[in-house]
Amino acid sequence: RFILHRLQRFIERVRRAYEDYEFHVLYHGLHNFCAVDLSAFYLDVLKDRVYTAAPTSRLRRSAQTAMHEILVALVKLMAPVLSFTADEVWRYLPLRDKPASVDLTEFPTLRPELLDEALAGEWDRLLEMRDVVLRGLEVARKEKRIGSAQEAAVELAVPEGDYAFLAAHREDLETICIVSRLTLRGAATAGTDPAVTVRVDRAPGVKCPRCWNYRENVGAAAAHPSLCARCADALEGRE
Repeated sequence: RFILHRLQRFIERVRRAYEDYEFHVLYHGLHNFCAVDLSAFYLDVLKDRVYTAAPTSRLRRSAQTAMHEILVALVKLMAPVLSFTADEVWRYLPLRDKPASVDLTEFPTLRPELLDEALAGEWDRLLEMRDVVLRGLEVARKEKRIGSAQEAAVELAVPEGDYAFLAAHREDLETICIVSRLTLRGAATAGTDPAVTVRVDRAPGVKCPRCWNYRENVGAAAAHPSLCARCADALEGRE
């Protein structure tokens, strides 16, 4: 829902840039959406559920639907300035009864039902916290305590005013930081430093060769002795 909200704002900016003949705004907008919103964030985070979740998993199917919406919109938005690239992509899009060329389709318009400013505000807060965690992970890498982010178990000490919000979104934060474990604790006293502090240790357990996360339940499923419980469930279609 968050990335589809961002997509709608992106469509709005691109349409305005075309209408105002501000092609530099258009080019920067296309590049930033692909490089920042998608490559550096959304697609990176999505790899886990797309690659390892069960084919019928709600999370995986939701991700596929969102990526489909994004791709169709992107191809149409870039078509006036990247005509040959857009048409080549269009030929491979698995759409029923599609026109022969992307140039024969309607230009994307803003879909208000996909906008959610309250949700976007929550995710902006989570992304700020993700930046804090990523800086902590980079320090741990330089000190040779971890290699990849998935080798990390992160503990965040957060101010009292942020604890309830972050606790409600702990799983989301763990997912977008791409770490094997993320835990929270509140500040020791009301007078402590209001800044968030990050502690990074090596994650306990064994690396699952399928999802690459470190889990203490690897081998718990007799039918899949080398996999974590989540991956074993995915292979059995139980996710």
